[in-house]
Amino acid sequence: MKTETTEKKSKTAFKDQYDALDDRQKGIVFTQFTAKSGLSLATFYYKLRHGNFSLLEARLFSKIMATACKKAR
Repeated sequence: MKTETTEKKSKTAFKDQYDALDDRQKGIVFTQFTAKSGLSLATFYYKLRHGNFSLLEARLFSKIMATACKKAR
């Protein structure tokens, strides 16, 4: 039961983080992520909505999110 709850939280965590950004920050995150990962626009948003980034994509997303948030301050 805990695994299912944890899995649901992790699926929404990236989307929640991304949705909390302003439009400028979203543009930065999207541009950097797609350039470094090679994902298309449609694939990026599909994976974001469904929370099914691979481990490497999830690490990259976290790294870019941290950088984008620091630049916004």
